[in-house]
Amino acid sequence: MKKYIFFAVLFIMFSCHKENNNHIKKIELVNIIQIALPKTSTTMSSIKIQAFAQAGNGCYSNFYFKLTKVNDFRYSLKAYATFETNGACPTVMVGKDTTINFIPEKKGVYIFNINDKPFKSGVDSVIVN
Repeated sequence: MKKYIFFAVLFIMFSCHKENNNHIKKIELVNIIQIALPKTSTTMSSIKIQAFAQAGNGCYSNFYFKLTKVNDFRYSLKAYATFETNGACPTVMVGKDTTINFIPEKKGVYIFNINDKPFKSGVDSVIVN
């Protein structure tokens, strides 16, 4: 009899355990909705690039920004965040702002491409004397 009770308890324990197959965790591109930088600067002077990125629900966290050099005068600025959910996400806008210090080394017009598809792309520039 004790043997049957033991197996019944084990059966109940394991049959009630449900594995959560809805868990998703990934890094995603998020929308940069605002950027501010000066129109002019001088070589070897720090330029402050201010940006704000936003995502459409509360499953996004750990935002970070990436400024990538494309060539001597063209750069790409994108924002990323961790998307993590077990099936439902809070309906709240989340975001983060940042300031990136950029030091131009040569005279010329520096072009900054903002965002990537599926978001609206933008372009801004700084003239460096």
